Amino acid sequence: MRRKARGLVERFPAAKIGLDDFSEFAECGLELRAMSGVDPAPFRTWLLPHLPRFSPAVRRVALAAVTALSLPIDVPFGRALVARSWHAVFVLGHARRHHAH
Repeated sequence: MRRKARGLVERFPAAKIGLDDFSEFAECGLELRAMSGVDPAPFRTWLLPHLPRFSPAVRRVALAAVTALSLPIDVPFGRALVARSWHAVFVLGHARRHHAH
């Protein structure tokens, strides 16, 4: 069984994904197999501007807390909320070629 090579490309912010992103893949002989959002929960985005004010220990605790709060939203809704996500992950594969028989 031959395994197909796959690539993983990340773009952020996900809301700015356009058709040009997909044409770049096609030019490289790749096609989009799946797309998912990462971090659709807004907590981390709300926290980031405030992090410089905190000590390193408080930063770690704050990031851990917002990550824990985000997981129940991020895991089940990442694919559905791509446009609201901070990152978008594209799963790519070699373009399928149609052969005439």
